[in-house]
Amino acid sequence: MQNILKKIEQWAGEKIIKNTRTYGGDIAQSQILTFESGLKRFLKTGALNDNMFPTEANSLKELERSKAIRVPRVLMVEPKFLLIEYIEQGPKQSLFLKILVDNSLRCTVSPQIILACLKIILLVIHCS
Repeated sequence: MQNILKKIEQWAGEKIIKNTRTYGGDIAQSQILTFESGLKRFLKTGALNDNMFPTEANSLKELERSKAIRVPRVLMVEPKFLLIEYIEQGPKQSLFLKILVDNSLRCTVSPQIILACLKIILLVIHCS
């Protein structure tokens, strides 16, 4: 884990001053990293295989490209970790998932991709 944090500090050009474990998801470990500047980032580690985080990063990029919903921007991805933008939790919307699912059903994307994206979105919402 220390190697990952050092690599992220080199990329960011500043030190990580706080590493807070957070919960969400079924597989990976999640942390909120706070940098000297006060900027926060979301880190996932503990992939089951070398394709897990690159695949998740690609799914997030596709969601971002669709501009259908706000998703965290992918900052760094390697087989051992995924670093994404940290998004503060906003007000809860009771119709959010209904609208999301309704809009997803109208997409031409495969159901597997939609399901993977929904899991990512739920993880981000839960961890924020």
